[in-house]
Amino acid sequence: MCGARTSLADHEYQCLAGPIQASSPEEYLSGIVTNIDSCKELWKNNKKYHNMLRCTIIVGAALVTALINIPGIPSVIPTLLSAIVAVAAGLSGYYRFDERGHQLFLTSAKMAEEYNHFQLHQAEYKGLESGPAFEVFMERTNAILNEQRANLPTNGGEKHR
Repeated sequence: MCGARTSLADHEYQCLAGPIQASSPEEYLSGIVTNIDSCKELWKNNKKYHNMLRCTIIVGAALVTALINIPGIPSVIPTLLSAIVAVAAGLSGYYRFDERGHQLFLTSAKMAEEYNHFQLHQAEYKGLESGPAFEVFMERTNAILNEQRANLPTNGGEKHR
């Protein structure tokens, strides 16, 4: 799982890695759609890992308590189960899947909202010509990416800078 997590962390960073480099507005818009989809996929993966670890912790802790009180159960079984719970709790705290997932969800939602406003000429894009509207769109989407990237925790809990 640790190896898989490293590649997910790299993919997360790429998903939120600042300004999208594009040679045309169409290419930029395509990059935004790709970022939205990537963030949604990463959010689902982080949520899945968070839920698996939380279930392991909750069920394992309950089983350890029950197994200790059953006569005839070898003491090694609750001990091993307790170790599994401790490892799951450590991984959950170190990788912070829940917080990562939440940040990725917020990013995809904000980017999708901005994309829809731009495409439908709503909100701050209402009444703007295509050139100035695209400039505003680029500024706002890059600001969203930079803000979310700064708030995404790294392994161990620090923030990206």
